[in-house]
Amino acid sequence: MDTPSSPKPLRSETYGKCKVIRWRSIVSLRNAIELGSIIAACVPFIVVRYMGGYKRGFFCNDPDIQLPYKDDTVPFSILAMTGVLVPVLVVFCGEFFRFTLSKSPYNDYETRYELLGLKIPPFLSSAIRINALYAYGALICVSITDITKYAVGRLRPHFISVCDPDFSRIIGYPGNCTYVEEPYCRAASSTDPVIISRFADSRLSFLSGHSSFSFYCAFFVIFYLETRLKWMSMRFFKAFLQFAVFLAALLCSMSRVSDNKHHPTDVMAGSALGIVVSTVVVFVVGDYFLDRRALRAKIRGIFKKLDQDVVKNGHQDTDLDNVKVVTSDPKITA
Repeated sequence: MDTPSSPKPLRSETYGKCKVIRWRSIVSLRNAIELGSIIAACVPFIVVRYMGGYKRGFFCNDPDIQLPYKDDTVPFSILAMTGVLVPVLVVFCGEFFRFTLSKSPYNDYETRYELLGLKIPPFLSSAIRINALYAYGALICVSITDITKYAVGRLRPHFISVCDPDFSRIIGYPGNCTYVEEPYCRAASSTDPVIISRFADSRLSFLSGHSSFSFYCAFFVIFYLETRLKWMSMRFFKAFLQFAVFLAALLCSMSRVSDNKHHPTDVMAGSALGIVVSTVVVFVVGDYFLDRRALRAKIRGIFKKLDQDVVKNGHQDTDLDNVKVVTSDPKITA
């Protein structure tokens, strides 16, 4: 009589084979649509620069736009470099330690890929997937920021010092200064490219790009640490890292006010935008960093454990039925 074969282990049954990436799957219609969506996210902040922004007027006695010009404490080049390197390094390091040091079988949960005969490590494919999600969200955040800047055209706090208006041509100055639509800025006729660039940038106050991008980066990293590093069991260390990135974003945003680059409401709006975009990208677009296959595997594991508990409890009940009661009282029978 044939004996029933033992069930195969979970790894060889479901996750032993790699998903081979073929060229025809790369150039599929699905990937073409996905790539088109990413390119579409880049279009707004590229096109809007050539369309020009809204030219808003001002009151020449408005104190909110008469502050002196100051250089950036945090140049955008430094912010962009930090905003790219920090999340990418955090994700790659986090996924590497998650797959190598954790006792949980994350290698079984992650989809395996093979490209040109080379097997891609599960931690690497997971890190690439999360970083691609981060890049897509960053493009969305920058696009919304630039569209708002050029559509609103709010004047920066240092507008008067950069514009250098010819007040002799402004009617009513200084006694009866009404709303000025044409400031007659001397900077507009300058041949110095630095002055021309500052003058064009002086009409792009709302909302703060430094604030939106820094808070997007910070909250993406905060959500990542909270979700993917639960296995560490180091609650205060994780909280310290989250506080550090939040503080860096906050200081970067506050520097925009002290540098006379933005009004406080610009910084508040930019910070809110960064938080909202990161939340939507992580929870809606990215399914909270979970691979769908990993989620299905975890659900299968839960049901498998429940089945094992039911079988185990059934054996215990059978053993109890076969137990005989032994007593010294002859009136009590088993």
